[in-house]
This record gives sequence, structure tokens and C-alpha cells, in this order.
Amino acid sequence: MYFFIFLTCLKIIENMDNKLTLSQVQDLKNKIKAGAFDIDFEKNELVYLGFEQQTAKELVMDVIRSYKHDLLDKAIEKREYSDRNIIALGLAIVSSISIAVQGENSVSMIMLSIVLACFAGYYGHPKKAIPAMIGFSIGAIIMPFACQFYFNSRSSFTNIELLIPTFISFGPALLIKYMLTKIMYSED
Repeated sequence: MYFFIFLTCLKIIENMDNKLTLSQVQDLKNKIKAGAFDIDFEKNELVYLGFEQQTAKELVMDVIRSYKHDLLDKAIEKREYSDRNIIALGLAIVSSISIAVQGENSVSMIMLSIVLACFAGYYGHPKKAIPAMIGFSIGAIIMPFACQFYFNSRSSFTNIELLIPTFISFGPALLIKYMLTKIMYSED
């Protein structure tokens, strides 16, 4: 009994600066995330711990605002990451197609395409750059050969037909990138 009173007094003394501890804030955010958050219950819990009524209400509202701000930051980061992915894939495909369609399958032009694909992989996936760089490079390597195979006996083609060598080269490349990402970053 005395131990419980002692712990309560310690909590009251600890909360005299009218701030929640990091563990209290995290507990409240976890409750919000789990859907087990009741603003009145949490406010009363803080009053029981020694906070004033108005202060408890403000602290709970601050945690709610902080949680909403965290969600907004995650959504913005996810959107920016998605935009970077699209730009990077587009850069890798356009550079590979440009070199392949020009018909210059020289080693230096293919190396330029591979370097651009590596840059695009790093730019589009900075947190998981190695699988992206390998995957995009494989697509850049296959593209000249896919274009040569597909357009070998043709004298003209429509622009939409460029999608076929693109799927032939970047389909497996993206599959390899996906598999490498799952293997290398399996804990995520």
C-alpha cells in the first residue's frame, strides 16, 4: 500500500513540469494507432497522475496533434518516394531506349546506358539502392539486344512498338530488383 502511494507521489513530482515523458507520449500514440484511445479516459488518467484538468486536456491534445503530424509526414514522404521511383524508372528506360534505337550497340554507349541506369536506381531508391541499381542495369544491358532482336527484319516501326522491347528488357529487370529487395531487406 505504501509502495503504491510512494510511486504515485513520485509520478506527481515527476509531472510537476507539466510535460509527458517520452514513454507516456509513445503509449498514447500506440493507443491511437490501435484504436483503443479515449480522450476522456486518458485525460482523467493524467489528472489521476497529478496533472491539472486543463493541463491534462492540453497534453492529450498535443499528443493527438503530434500523431496527426507524424501521419502527414509519412504520407508526404511516401508520395515523394513514389514520385522519385517513377522518375528513376523513366530515366532508365528512356536512356536505354535512346541508345538501343539509335542502333549504336557499341560498348561505350551500352556502358553509358548502364551508368545512367545505376544513377536512376540510386536516385529512385536511395534506401535500397543496390537492388535498384542492379535491376535497372540488367534492363539497360538487355534493351539493345531486345531492340535488335525485335526490329531486326523491319525497316520501320510505330512508337507504340517500343513497348515490346521495353517489357522484354525491363520486365525481368524489375522482377530481379524486386527479388533482390526481398532477399537483402527481408527484415523490413
